Amino acid sequence: TQTKKLFEDSTGVCWFACVGIVGSKRMVPEMVSHVVGWDFTEEEAWLLGERVTTLQRVFNLRRGLTVEDDFDFGPKFLEIPQPPRYKGEGHYKSVEPYLKEFVHGYYKAMGWDEETGIPLKETLQRLGLEELTKVTEPLLKKKED
Repeated sequence: TQTKKLFEDSTGVCWFACVGIVGSKRMVPEMVSHVVGWDFTEEEAWLLGERVTTLQRVFNLRRGLTVEDDFDFGPKFLEIPQPPRYKGEGHYKSVEPYLKEFVHGYYKAMGWDEETGIPLKETLQRLGLEELTKVTEPLLKKKED
């Protein structure tokens, strides 16, 4: 969802105009193709969204944010949700016991170091962002030390 949202945000289209719209994953890149006059595929759109996400991560890391900042949630986020006021049983839990697993799984899915969230060299190369290794390599080296 984040990758799709960041791609759509970069087009200037309001994400709320696309969320939940059947076919928007195909239509928005097609719209970009018509505007710029060249083929722009869904795969390229996905890649663009992934690039933006990774650029944001490197920007934040360069400014000193760490994995600990990814766990800085307000207490409301960690509360057990209140059951709805309509008929029916629900199973309600706090996300807190699963949070570290979720965040580290997200890092892995993004091609970032699972422990620190630092984008890996291979990921930066795949995204065409090799020049950012000058920021990430020293951070990864610091982790090893």
